[in-house]
Amino acid sequence: MATEDCDQVQTMTASGGSMINQNSLSTKLSRERERLESRLGEIKKAEEMLDANPTLKELFDVIARIGHL
Repeated sequence: MATEDCDQVQTMTASGGSMINQNSLSTKLSRERERLESRLGEIKKAEEMLDANPTLKELFDVIARIGHL
């Protein structure tokens, strides 16, 4: 989907299209990057917790948190 958006923006910009579409795509990509960085942070926290020999409850908490992502 992102590739299609990029192609659309490139086509529109090349033909004199609106820069608003390019700004909209940049905003979407920034939000997606923030979401993925947040998810990666949660996964890293879970990995650290697993390395610390968690209790059974902590283990289920990690599984629930990662499963929620």
